[in-house]
Amino acid sequence: MSFFVCLKRRYNYSLMFVIITFCFIELNNGFKIFSLSLLATFVYVFIAPYIKRTLSFTSLNSYIYMGVFYLGVYIMWSLNNDLTPQINYTLLVNLVIDFIIFGVFI
Repeated sequence: MSFFVCLKRRYNYSLMFVIITFCFIELNNGFKIFSLSLLATFVYVFIAPYIKRTLSFTSLNSYIYMGVFYLGVYIMWSLNNDLTPQINYTLLVNLVIDFIIFGVFI
């Protein structure tokens, strides 16, 4: 969501730090560099306008964006590594934690 907010409000310096954080996450998980940034850009450019156009729930859009992003991370993880139940469980727990944190604090 920070990537979306930085792009929408044109916070370029904050966007740079978000992309650097994505790079650290990618290097830690063995993804190609800038793959999460490209995934987030794809969701922002192609998926977000479609969701805004088809759904009238403005409060649920942020949760849908996070879910689509985690689905993309899951697909990227399945292409790069073997899938185990532990990875499925970890991604699901991370998604739920993000939903809770986003719901409580924002």
